[in-house]
Amino acid sequence: MSTLFEIEQKGTKLAKHLSIGADEISLLRTARVLNAMRLKVEQLVREHGKAVGWTDDVATAEPLLQGMEHHLRCVLLDYPSLTRDAIRDHLEGALDQLFDALALLEC
Repeated sequence: MSTLFEIEQKGTKLAKHLSIGADEISLLRTARVLNAMRLKVEQLVREHGKAVGWTDDVATAEPLLQGMEHHLRCVLLDYPSLTRDAIRDHLEGALDQLFDALALLEC
């Protein structure tokens, strides 16, 4: 199981990758990696909720992860109709929400 720190490190690497520019195939791979990370964080949120209770931080993390899922669905399902910049914008939005959710869980 990945720790929050490992997920955050991987997210930072993906953010750097997005900032240097990438082709559509690389962006789609990034979306799949982010989706796997989202699933791991959702599992960590559930475990955190069970261990320490359903705090406000846990309750706030869930909508962030749902927003992340929305961004990733847009990319993975609608990529033929999206420009490279639109795909990148969705991926950056997903990363932002991932980092926000991780920050809540680290408290």
